[in-house]
Amino acid sequence: MIDIHSHILPNIDDGSKSEYETLMLLTKAVEEKITDIVATPHYDNNYKPLKEIILSKVDFANQIAQKNDLAIKVHCGQEVRIYDDLISNLDKHLTIDNKGKSMLIEFPEDHVPLYAEKIFYDLQLKGIQPILVHPERNTAIMNKPNLLYNFVNRGVLTQITAGSIVGKFGKNAKKTAFKIIEHELVHLIASDVHHLKTRDFHMQKATKILKRKYGNSYSDYLLDNAEHLINNAPIYSGYPSSFN
Repeated sequence: MIDIHSHILPNIDDGSKSEYETLMLLTKAVEEKITDIVATPHYDNNYKPLKEIILSKVDFANQIAQKNDLAIKVHCGQEVRIYDDLISNLDKHLTIDNKGKSMLIEFPEDHVPLYAEKIFYDLQLKGIQPILVHPERNTAIMNKPNLLYNFVNRGVLTQITAGSIVGKFGKNAKKTAFKIIEHELVHLIASDVHHLKTRDFHMQKATKILKRKYGNSYSDYLLDNAEHLINNAPIYSGYPSSFN
């Protein structure tokens, strides 16, 4: 299993606060049967880590894993809060695995910025696949899910949070997650893990729920797409449908 969204690097954002916590997170990841994990620290109003710092901490996290005989590989990435000058500042940001192919993009919690469509389009023009993270937790999308359909219909990929499936982000996020799944507006699932006590992985539990509700083929679809993403293979995008 591959987890494409996590905050496991120590002392870089609101995730892990120490080398020990990073070790505990990596240990739990292995217990969750995760073999590869993308470390995606925030880039937003509160955190603006340099790419070089992220890459250095990814190397450090891999050293922690190796020193403790943990069968897991840490990849680099970044969760970028969308902003109007993102394109002109692209050199500040990391794509997944630093390959220049895909980038995790986050919306504010309570609205969809008017410039989002333009940013997504410009990323695509530069050959970068935008991946909108946890859209089910955005209140504007909760209320008007066709906002998400419009992006997906234009080639944007989406990633839901495992915690939303198990109800850790409230009833509305859980309801929206299932709603957008059923309209084929979801392509990936990830943990967005921050801490074991408050923002755990929940990947195994969420996968079991999805298997019960939609069958093995759907959960495999989401997990296979994560593997394709890491390997620069095509992502299956399904047939998105709008809401009446």
